[in-house]
Amino acid sequence: MKTSWKTTIGGLLSAVGTAIVGASVALDLVTPPALLWVGYLMSAVGPVLLGTSARDANKSSQDHGVRP
Repeated sequence: MKTSWKTTIGGLLSAVGTAIVGASVALDLVTPPALLWVGYLMSAVGPVLLGTSARDANKSSQDHGVRP
């Protein structure tokens, strides 16, 4: 099975960024603004990377007939 490093990194960024922001809100922690900003950035960039690099059934868009 072949995996893409971009989807793995995108998923990890999404999970870690959401965990930072979620823990800060749920536990009412006094989080340093820089760490909270990093959490927001990671939770925004992760899904973009994940969405732009995900493929269905390990096929390219040319295989599916979407691109010439």
